[in-house]
Amino acid sequence: MPVFFRGVPLKPKRGPRGRHFDSAVAHLAPLIAEAREAGHKSVVAITNYLNAVGAKPPTGEVFTEGTVYRILVRMEELYLGPGPRSGSKAAEERPPRYGIGAGKKRARYAPRARSTVIGDRP
Repeated sequence: MPVFFRGVPLKPKRGPRGRHFDSAVAHLAPLIAEAREAGHKSVVAITNYLNAVGAKPPTGEVFTEGTVYRILVRMEELYLGPGPRSGSKAAEERPPRYGIGAGKKRARYAPRARSTVIGDRP
């Protein structure tokens, strides 16, 4: 439960591992901003970009989606950039669909149109 002091939530003090992660996030924030400027918006796209560039996460291995998600959440907490996008935010940023039937759905159990052939069936 967050503690509020005059309307501003106090951040919990972090131990040595938390401070190490904070410094790693501060180091990775410009790379993530660069990835977002290049058009990589989703967590998976940012992960692939960071691995392609050759950046190393705090563990020294390769980036995974979970690690990038935690980094984005911590970036938002440290006011270093926006956090991960929600599903509704990602849907808002998608381009509109145009064409026949775009945005229209057939009722789930509605009968389909049938040919009206009288006599022998084809």
